[in-house]
Amino acid sequence: MFVCYWWLRIFFDRLREHKKKLFLITNSPYKFVNAGMSLVLGDDWEEFFDVIIVQARKPMFFTDESRPIRIYDRETNTMLWDKVTELKKGTIYFEVSYTGSTLNYTISHPVKVSLIWRDVKINLPA
Repeated sequence: MFVCYWWLRIFFDRLREHKKKLFLITNSPYKFVNAGMSLVLGDDWEEFFDVIIVQARKPMFFTDESRPIRIYDRETNTMLWDKVTELKKGTIYFEVSYTGSTLNYTISHPVKVSLIWRDVKINLPA
């Protein structure tokens, strides 16, 4: 069932018309986010956001610099180990979570992201 909230699409369009940079940072995996956002905004939901970061491990994402950001490959459902030096529109990023100490600092350090933002919480009707 497709339940696109047309008014939300209009809201995001207006923000973009006013040159606002929109980003989505979530702790959820891409497949979950894609399913939900496709339902709410349509299959082109990614076009609304300048940066999309999934599996971000918030709040540590904003304070801990020991885990790099990597590119998520939608086709293979895996990460690409290429060093990320800038965040580009149309690319899905996620934070690497180490399970052991052997990878610590042997991989390039993350791209430094400085953000100033205002939060907007949108409650969708049931």
